[in-house]
Amino acid sequence: MSENINNKDKNVKLSIAIPTYNRCNYLKELIPILLEQCYKADKNYTEIEIIISDNASTDTTYKYILKNFNNNKRIKYYRNTENIGADANFIKSVERANGQYVWLFGDDELLKNNAIVSVLNILKKYSISLLILKDESYNTKLHRSQLFKNYGDLVLLVSKKNPHFVLAHGLITVNVFKKQIFDIQRANNFISTNMGHMYAILEKLKDGGSIYIFNEPIIQVRKHRAPFAQPPKNLLLKQARYINYVGTIYNNTNIKMYSYKFIFINLFKQLFYKVAYKLYKVKPVKKAYKKLKGKLF
Repeated sequence: MSENINNKDKNVKLSIAIPTYNRCNYLKELIPILLEQCYKADKNYTEIEIIISDNASTDTTYKYILKNFNNNKRIKYYRNTENIGADANFIKSVERANGQYVWLFGDDELLKNNAIVSVLNILKKYSISLLILKDESYNTKLHRSQLFKNYGDLVLLVSKKNPHFVLAHGLITVNVFKKQIFDIQRANNFISTNMGHMYAILEKLKDGGSIYIFNEPIIQVRKHRAPFAQPPKNLLLKQARYINYVGTIYNNTNIKMYSYKFIFINLFKQLFYKVAYKLYKVKPVKKAYKKLKGKLF
């Protein structure tokens, strides 16, 4: 374990890279699970590493890691000298990884049983550029796991079955990618979008590279997820722009149209909830609602 970048280990197949900030309580639950699953998949400590990129946490993260994992052969700990922002820390996590593949892993996520064994087996079986995993709470609307020759073929399929999938798999933990396809410069150029990691990956995938969607639950969602340290600004607009970007570069009209539908529906929902909340605060409306609710339910 180190606070500085170690020598590169060319034999590592998979780097599980965890960007974190002030979430020690989550790490206390996550790290033991990761270590146990990593050992099942890689008993020789040669194929999997765990990278922790601490964004200058002010809680007990540093003390916890130092006390419990100082001599751990699997974990490499890095601590930024200052908070560089969440998205910049995502990029720094990738830079610090030594593996052929990188799994950017949210610090408030958990794993289903034998998840890492499954992931490593897929990476060994298929020569792929990107592996997309399933969150247990998300319905992909795909009926099976599937190998695609390129990202364009994937876009074509989901544009018919579930256009939202393009955005859903933008979450960091559902993507395992070859480090060589991650364009660091492009990620930095798009850092203000909160989707810089995806712009970095898709830029290289335009040139080709096979994709595997593993349609079995891998990621376990906590009942209470961690709040944003700094809530993203204009996130809805950024997400719509990203969806439109995917539709544009792959010339897919369905995806482009969905980007407009996405923002319209979500803006309508936001407006509806604001109006409903204001109405609910009016005492006569609140009283009438409670009476009606008692009769209906």
